[in-house]
Amino acid sequence: MKLKRLKLVHFRNFSQCELELGDGASIFLGTNGSGKTNLLEAIYFLTNLSGFRAERDEELVQKGRRDFFLRGEFIAESGARLTAEVFFHRRKKYLRVNGVPVLRFGDWWGRAPLSLFSPARMELLWGEPARRRNLWDEEIARYSTEFRQALATYRTAWLSRNRILRTLSGRGDRSRSTGRLYSFYTDSLILSGSRIVFERIAYLREVLKHLDGFYRQLTRERFRLRAHYASSIGELPREATLEEVKAAFAQRIKRVAVKERERGHTLVGPQRDDVRFFLGDVPIGSFGSQGQVRAATIALCLSLARIASDRSGEPPLLLLDDALSELDDNPTVLKVEDGRVVQRQSAARSNDQ
Repeated sequence: MKLKRLKLVHFRNFSQCELELGDGASIFLGTNGSGKTNLLEAIYFLTNLSGFRAERDEELVQKGRRDFFLRGEFIAESGARLTAEVFFHRRKKYLRVNGVPVLRFGDWWGRAPLSLFSPARMELLWGEPARRRNLWDEEIARYSTEFRQALATYRTAWLSRNRILRTLSGRGDRSRSTGRLYSFYTDSLILSGSRIVFERIAYLREVLKHLDGFYRQLTRERFRLRAHYASSIGELPREATLEEVKAAFAQRIKRVAVKERERGHTLVGPQRDDVRFFLGDVPIGSFGSQGQVRAATIALCLSLARIASDRSGEPPLLLLDDALSELDDNPTVLKVEDGRVVQRQSAARSNDQ
């Protein structure tokens, strides 16, 4: 996938900007605060319909304005052209692809695959587990309607079940109808939650095929970079089947049933799981150096890019924002082709440079 043209209107610090990009890599140069990262965020927004730094879309609007507009023209490997336009107005966003309004944003996800590294993404390794869960879910959902449906079903079951548990913990309504609702939402929780956990573990297996290889190409590190899925329903085999996950989930729910009624909320499920990264046997987020965490995050992003390419048949756009500044003592040039690091060259630096 290639981005040929990009247009921004009232986005971040840009009143208006139009770019035409070449076939090879594009490098944005400029002083601090000139808008280099904002250009990357505009590209990211076109493909993901969200920013990678802003918590709310309103933060992306240029100061003093009420809306913004983005347009990107993409060319696939097959030669097919895609033009995506996003208009944000009055806290709502509207999407058109090749001039046709897209009402379900899920229909757009994955059509212009993209992988991103930015310094903020280093929080994936040392930040809250929710960040890693969200990343996993976003990547899987791009290419799986069934997974998106499981996420929606699980959220409904989880929230509804929690409301019932709060009622039970407060010695409120204990009627037969409440019991039936509790059983219904518990079954729904197990079915949809098992699908989520199963797909996350399967996706982790794909990531692990590439993760350590990319990390070693970046660092020449002697310790192995690995990851582990920590599930609240208990230890699961690396090759666990969907039925095995369902059985483990059902058993765990049964064991904590009394505690859940006492506390008034669901104690197990994918909303409490984590993907943990280790360098050797040491948690890299807690004990890794800045350079190690940065290299591991880049390796993760390159792994996601390789998987996106395998799943879609389309090499993704790769966005790197200040990627190599802390990998070692010397400036580093990194060349990536078809999801592989094909050249890593350190340039000597004199004292006056």
